[in-house]
Amino acid sequence: MSARCVFEIKSNAGSMFIYRHWDGYPSGAQEAVGRTIASGLAWPLPRFEPDEFGAALIAANKSEAGNYRLLGSRGAIPADIEYWHVLHVVDGILCLTSYPADWDEKRHRSTRGKVACEFASYERAEA
Repeated sequence: MSARCVFEIKSNAGSMFIYRHWDGYPSGAQEAVGRTIASGLAWPLPRFEPDEFGAALIAANKSEAGNYRLLGSRGAIPADIEYWHVLHVVDGILCLTSYPADWDEKRHRSTRGKVACEFASYERAEA
């Protein structure tokens, strides 16, 4: 059984969205972010650009057709996702927060419900 999800990678400059067709549970999201950091494909922190980190996330994790894809906007997010994962930097630490997908009547993500993965943070080791 697959768990579809969206990664929202955000900064003060805006957000980008990546769809993942399977293994979108919070544990799968944590593993994907960990592989991205370990790959060395993203800029080392504190530099963080959502589009650059998103490209690294896909490059480090895409193993076959259909699993990951870029979404052009929030409006392109499929309605059947099970989780919404938000990545952002707080005080130089990359933070991943996962929510069960819950939509309000205007198709905006709602934060109602329990946070699935309370808080996971990653720091990239110095090279």
